[in-house]
Amino acid sequence: NVNSGFWTPLFSPTVANATITGRVLRNDGLGIRNVVVTLAGGSLTSTRIALSSSLGYFSFDQIEPGQIYQITVTSKHYGFAEPSQTISVFGDFANIVFQSSWQN
Repeated sequence: NVNSGFWTPLFSPTVANATITGRVLRNDGLGIRNVVVTLAGGSLTSTRIALSSSLGYFSFDQIEPGQIYQITVTSKHYGFAEPSQTISVFGDFANIVFQSSWQN
C-alpha cells in the first residue's frame, strides 16, 4: 500500500514563553534601584530573583504561560503596603507596579 501526494504532518501548536516586567517606585513616583524582586509559583522549580535597575525596572523572561505566579519585593530602605502580587500569566505581562509606602 503506497500513499503519495502532498501531506502535512500533524504538529502541535507551541506556546512561546512569556516575559514579566514591572517597576518599583518611591511614594513620589521615582524609581528605586536594587530592590530584590522574587518570582515564585507556576512551573518554577525554584524561586527566581531580579534586582530593580537604577530607574526601578525589573524583568523576568522565559516564563511558562498558563500558570499563576507570585511576585514579591523586598528592600532594606523602603516598605510596601502590598509587597506581593499574584498574577495569572497567559502571555507577556507588563507594567506591574510596586509603590513604597514608607522609607527608612
